[in-house]
Amino acid sequence: MTRSHAVLRDRFLRFAARECPGQSPLYAALARAVANDGDLLELAACVPPDQPPPNLLLAAVHALLLAGTTHPLRDCYPDLAAAPKPARQAPQLFRDFCLSHTQAIAAMLAQRRVATNEPARAACLYPALRLVAAARPGQPLHLVDIGASAGLNLLLDHFRFDYGPAGRHGALSPALTLHCALSGRRPPLPPGRLPAGLRVGIDLAPLDVRQPADAAWLRALIWPEQRARAARLRQAIALARRRPPDVRRGDGVRLLPGLLAALPAGEPVCVMHAFTFNQVDASARRRVEARLHAGARVRPLYRLGYEWGVGRAPRLELEAYATSRSAGPMVLADACAHGSWLRWRAGI
Repeated sequence: MTRSHAVLRDRFLRFAARECPGQSPLYAALARAVANDGDLLELAACVPPDQPPPNLLLAAVHALLLAGTTHPLRDCYPDLAAAPKPARQAPQLFRDFCLSHTQAIAAMLAQRRVATNEPARAACLYPALRLVAAARPGQPLHLVDIGASAGLNLLLDHFRFDYGPAGRHGALSPALTLHCALSGRRPPLPPGRLPAGLRVGIDLAPLDVRQPADAAWLRALIWPEQRARAARLRQAIALARRRPPDVRRGDGVRLLPGLLAALPAGEPVCVMHAFTFNQVDASARRRVEARLHAGARVRPLYRLGYEWGVGRAPRLELEAYATSRSAGPMVLADACAHGSWLRWRAGI
């Protein structure tokens, strides 16, 4: 096994152990199979270095199947078969599919990026944004989403959030209602709506859901067992086609200073990122921090991160740049990667 194969093997095994439990038995079985197959690891080596190999390879195969490619592997996918075969039967069929469609898969790995845009994540972001807004009462709150993909989370002003016993919040006549199970401490959920302001995203390769190919790729990024996610995506895409979000193409590090400078001085801005910083190197993260420190000289600035950390679940972290210095990030909550639950921790 080459060094690159060893690294890839670890990535697929970690994906199966960390991200798949409770989410996708099929992808767990396939990831473990890829980790122990030299031919499939060679195909996974086509994934660009800034992309997560398991997510991109599995999405590429899913995209071909959703597009109608005929193969017995279809019978193992819960969103493609009325009575899907058990996940344990999928690895050999997956191997045959990949080796039979190597060129098509490799082309997709080179052209596409993991740009999952799960609208339900807005239900986890919303309490954190209410916390930021409460720190600046009476002011607008501008949002800049780095790694925005198709910008679906920028539409959160049109969503309704159902937190069970904690009530419903957000839009009164929503285009989409999102359900999120709360636990832990009570998050800040005051009545009313999030203050208005600029809603803008930045992405190196933004997706435009008005383009069928881009909408189809977003659908392929949803895991096969997750039919509820697919239904939410359809609703969010319909909204985005009526109200296209403002997503700018480019490098967030370079575009961020210009976006901030165009806003009235003194008005607060929250720069948010969801499952984006795991795809950029440490130097890029440091450059974003430097831009935020610089921008905080003329306005209150916040960074809201929704990323995998050191634990078994993603974390929500908030960092305030009210001055040129920061006290460091505060852990607000643990959260489901797909937005279905939120365990609030702030104040612990």
